Amino acid sequence: MANRQHLALLIKGVKFWNKWRLQNPKISPDLSEAHLTKANLTRANLSGANLTRADLSGANLTRANLEQAILDNVTFRINYKYLTGKEQQQIFLKTAPWQLRLFNFMIDDLISLFIIKIGYTATLLSFIYFFHTGEFLNVRNFIEKNLLIASILLIFWSFFGYFLYYFISEVIFQKSLSKIFTKTRVITIHGLKPNISTIAKRSFYRLIPLEYFSWNRQTKTCWHDRWTRTLVITESEEIIKEYKGFSQTFLMFICLRIYSSLRGFISDL
Repeated sequence: MANRQHLALLIKGVKFWNKWRLQNPKISPDLSEAHLTKANLTRANLSGANLTRADLSGANLTRANLEQAILDNVTFRINYKYLTGKEQQQIFLKTAPWQLRLFNFMIDDLISLFIIKIGYTATLLSFIYFFHTGEFLNVRNFIEKNLLIASILLIFWSFFGYFLYYFISEVIFQKSLSKIFTKTRVITIHGLKPNISTIAKRSFYRLIPLEYFSWNRQTKTCWHDRWTRTLVITESEEIIKEYKGFSQTFLMFICLRIYSSLRGFISDL
């Protein structure tokens, strides 16, 4: 339950709330399970606040600061304009649980690996064709004789292909291809569609080693989310149901087995 004193301060108004936050920077507000439907939280400083299971349906979060806020099972119904010029729409939004994020990663990793293989092979064949009098030579022999060139091309595509996949898909669809199946999408912490600069940064931060292990259970974000102030949310209330006990463990085991098998198959192509 929310701290009654903290909730009362917020209800008094955003100006009063932000002033109190400035005067008490070490206090992490507890607004868990708070009913803030249709509340005017414009420019509210909610950074670090515990909003677990809070109801923010219809709340105005324009330019609100939700950085490092705990958004576990928060309910949003945010009005925001798609940048394609469509009129405002209401969409049920909830932060995606780790199960969906893991599914997204496995599917996207397989797709990006396939793109890397195609890009690397096509570049290698083009290099051989244009620099060897227009004739295709034995690829294996070329790699053995020009190991440095082949290594540079592989390293280039390992990074560029990964970046290119996420950047293009999120610019066009506001989601990578895996998020189409899991019915999730990327938004900013203000509920808006990320601009190209933000998506480019998200895609670049994914290249950082060990970024996969930066998952924060409280904020349900990784580095590429936190550093760009973005969230991955679900578009359907049904899909967010948590799996428990044996069924969840068994399902994750099966998915990981399928993922490892497919990744090995693509790598051997």
